[in-house]
Amino acid sequence: MSDDGVKSLFNAGIALAERIDSLQRALNASRFNLRGFNQETGTFNYEVMINALDGLLLEAWAKLDKQEKIDAERVRKLTHDCINHYPPMEQSGSERSGSSGFKMNQKNFDKLKNLLLIYEKKMKEYLDEHALNSPNRDDDEGL
Repeated sequence: MSDDGVKSLFNAGIALAERIDSLQRALNASRFNLRGFNQETGTFNYEVMINALDGLLLEAWAKLDKQEKIDAERVRKLTHDCINHYPPMEQSGSERSGSSGFKMNQKNFDKLKNLLLIYEKKMKEYLDEHALNSPNRDDDEGL
């Protein structure tokens, strides 16, 4: 309901909260097995996690100050550069031989895990700082 008594058909705040919740659910589900292959998306879970973090960054972007945007973009770029230059999963075999698959590069995977942790912590910090997470009881005594 708006201030002038007109009932709104769309509440952007609720839609934002639902998008953030959906992205956080994808993060949580992916974290259990980063190397696992997600049949629904056709990607590895670490890629699902990166996409979810990118989504959270976009949802928070308008609320971030200039320095937060610089810092967040730096972490995002480092994460993407890591998987592009140091892929954690590498193609093994060949389609011609009928034995194509993937093998894990543990060193690269460890680098990526560390970056994902930094990226996720940064995003959680921003979501909390800009009140984009679920409200705490302390935030509003009326709840």
